[in-house]
Amino acid sequence: MSSAVTPIVQAVIFDLDGLLLDTEPIYMDATRTVLARRRAELDTDLWWRLTGQPSLVVLRSIVEEAGLSVRAEQLLAERQMVLDRHLGRAQALPGAEQLVHQLAADGVPIAIATSSTRRAYLMKSRQHPWLEQFDAVVTRDDVPLGKPAPDLFLEAARRLGQPPERCLAIENASSGLRAGRAAGMTTVIVPTDGMDLEAFKDADQLLESLEQFRPAEWGLTARDTAKPVPDIAPA
Repeated sequence: MSSAVTPIVQAVIFDLDGLLLDTEPIYMDATRTVLARRRAELDTDLWWRLTGQPSLVVLRSIVEEAGLSVRAEQLLAERQMVLDRHLGRAQALPGAEQLVHQLAADGVPIAIATSSTRRAYLMKSRQHPWLEQFDAVVTRDDVPLGKPAPDLFLEAARRLGQPPERCLAIENASSGLRAGRAAGMTTVIVPTDGMDLEAFKDADQLLESLEQFRPAEWGLTARDTAKPVPDIAPA
């Protein structure tokens, strides 16, 4: 943690892809599929630098880097057809479901701030009823700018009725870290494997998994509305 003083937080705002749900491999495979049709390969270093930003922004950078003549909008449409067949199988990442249950049971306001569209969010969440415990879900469709702009986090805080400085933003990508910091929030990072850890040096806390997150460290103890936390069966 970069500060010796633990900030007092009252709410938690989560990213979705690569943090709660294991969607990164699905997006990477779908992107590789549409690039292979044009005899191009995905630059994984570029991919990880762009992770968390809106899909069209990511694909524009990939098109430019690969020197392709195709429009990014065309790649996006083709990739979406591939994603439509696979996003519904995304699994929860370790610790995600249990942590959400715990925070919800303790009466902690929680929200999702995702660069996904509302349509994509609904596809991913269909098999995960535990995501219904979130008090708010803000998607790319709801704000003018995606990450690394702070819009998604600020809107999530507004919907929770909490000042940004009392919100904890949990992310997996450098664009999300920049968005959370720009929103004035405390940031916790759980980076996806393969990412450059140097990109997260400004995070308030760096974890290997959500299983390591301890709500009590941030003053997120049980509230008056506390309810029993259900047992989560191993996947």
